[in-house]
Amino acid sequence: MRQRSDVPFERFYAWAAAGVEEKLTLAALAHHAGRAPGAMVVAKRQGVIEGRLVVEYARAVGRSPLEALAESLDMDELRAAPEPSQTEMLSQVPYAVMLEEVAARLGGAPRSTSLPTGGTSGGRWIDALGEMTGARIAALAESVGMEYEAFKSKRWRGTFLPTELHAVSEQTGGTMQVGLVAQGWLTWAETKLAPQGREDTLAAWSTADMFAWLEGAVPELRRAEPKR
Repeated sequence: MRQRSDVPFERFYAWAAAGVEEKLTLAALAHHAGRAPGAMVVAKRQGVIEGRLVVEYARAVGRSPLEALAESLDMDELRAAPEPSQTEMLSQVPYAVMLEEVAARLGGAPRSTSLPTGGTSGGRWIDALGEMTGARIAALAESVGMEYEAFKSKRWRGTFLPTELHAVSEQTGGTMQVGLVAQGWLTWAETKLAPQGREDTLAAWSTADMFAWLEGAVPELRRAEPKR
């Protein structure tokens, strides 16, 4: 059975303990992570902790969730300020905002809706990394040690582990920090992505290109429609 975590407990504990003056007990760790003490006992015994608990703990004690993941997973690249592609940025703009942006431009009025603090869809981020042919999906699935159908399903459910997102980024040249937002691990503000990056990209995009993007989204919108 595949583990729900890929974060080494000892690395996370060392990072967490470095942020407090007194010895950090498992009970205190569990309290801040919003879990029962037994959950930390099990995590220590198994040697891994759920990535969501790492993020929740960091938020609870006012520390950086991104730094927590970078240290716990030994990923120094997460500490750098990335420069995502235009398509990665736009993949995290909701279609409703795009439609409102088009209407605002055509009507000559400013858009009233702000962009969300989180992502829109993990699947949209992955699809923004290049044409997702069957062969490409199969190669990405192999890179994360997953079956083809499981990868296809998981990319839309938003349940990739951080190391799996890292593998996808390595294979495609994508930006892992965008993937972490897209998959719901972090908010945009918790990353080192440019705060106005999505807005600036959207503002620089032509109305014609926006129409073309929305037209390409029709299959996804049809999948999301409730059955009648």
